[in-house]
Amino acid sequence: GLDGLVFVADSGEGRIVVLSSEGVEVAVVKAEGFDEVADLGVDDYGSLYVLDAGNQRVVKLTPDN
Repeated sequence: GLDGLVFVADSGEGRIVVLSSEGVEVAVVKAEGFDEVADLGVDDYGSLYVLDAGNQRVVKLTPDN
C-alpha cells in the first residue's frame, strides 16, 4: 500500500479497512452498493481499485472522493 498502509477487504461487512504498518486501524471505507468485496489494488497515484464480485464490477476510488 501507499506509505506502508495495508488495505483489507472485509467482504462480510462490505467495507475496506485501512491499517497502518503497525496494524492500527486508521480508516474504514464503507461504500453503499458493494455486495462482496473480493479483492483490492492500489496504483501509484493513490487510487484504490475494488473488485465487487457480487455486482461483477471494479470500482475506482480516488484520494479526493
